[in-house]
This record gives sequence, structure tokens and C-alpha cells, in this order.
Amino acid sequence: EKVWGIRCDQLSADWAAQRISVPNLAETVCSALFPPKNPPPTAVRQFYYPRLGYGTISDRLADAITADGQQVLTSTSLATLRFGRGDTAVEVVDAAGAARTITCGQVISTVPLDALLGALAHEPGIAEVAADTRLAYRGIVLVFLGIAKPQVSPDSWTYFPSPDLLFGRSHEPRNWSAAMVP
Repeated sequence: EKVWGIRCDQLSADWAAQRISVPNLAETVCSALFPPKNPPPTAVRQFYYPRLGYGTISDRLADAITADGQQVLTSTSLATLRFGRGDTAVEVVDAAGAARTITCGQVISTVPLDALLGALAHEPGIAEVAADTRLAYRGIVLVFLGIAKPQVSPDSWTYFPSPDLLFGRSHEPRNWSAAMVP
């Protein structure tokens, strides 16, 4: 429920079965001794992660965009987004508060959905469409806590399903790649 934000009794059994695996003790012992050819969907046998963390992927995308002569804007807020015939006008505000309008052919948005809808508020019918679709999404808050200890857990991540806890997961980057931590 904490992961998907939906009560378990509202999840489709077929959908859940594709994503949730809870083996019994016999299955756990058997799979430890004889690894199955087709492991359950959430039982990760191998996991490939960039040595320096996920940001490496974003950095390589930015490199490819700038190598193509395009711009990547950071520390910039979206003010408005207007679609025209064949182009899009994007008004942005930088960290100093200066506004400018950029005309472009494509836009890749990474802003929260409510900010994107706010930037489109002037578009005819957008409020009605947003209300009709009852668009729901889940934001994420990350808290980075440094602990002066070589290792806290042998696991990369640990889930905390209890509804009494405000947080849902801990993550220890060193267990993915020692290059990700001091």
C-alpha cells in the first residue's frame, strides 16, 4: 500500500501477481538450493546499476543533447507552456528570477504534474480535462542521511511497510557501488 498508494483490496489480483512475490519457506529453501530458470517477477537475481549512480544516465543524456547543439536548462522553473503550429513556446524563470521565452520543437518535462498543469492553465479546456481525468500521481521525497559507519546493512534497500512509519524504504548506495559514497 505504501509503494503504490492504493489499498491492497483495490489492486487487481492479476496485476499484483505479476509484481509481488511472497514465497513460502519451502519455496525459499528450494530456490536457494536449486535456482529456478524463471525466477518470480520481483526476485532480482542480477541488477545493473551505473557505478557512479543513476545521475550518470541523466549526465549522458545531457551530453548527447548538447553534442547535438541543443540546450539543457537546470535551476530553471517552468512558468507557461504554449503549443503552436509546429512549435512550442516555453516561458522559464531562472534562479535569479529572470524570465525568458524559448521556442522549440519538442519539450521533455520532468516537472511535477501539478506544475505542468499550472503551466498549461491558459490552454482552453485544460482545467476541464484535468478534472475529468481525475489525474492522480505520487510525489516522492528523498532524505539523504550520512551515517559514519562503513555499512549499516548488507542490503541495497529495505522496505518498511508499516503504515505507522512515515518512510517506506531505506537505501544504502555503497551496496550497489562503492564508488557512490565517500
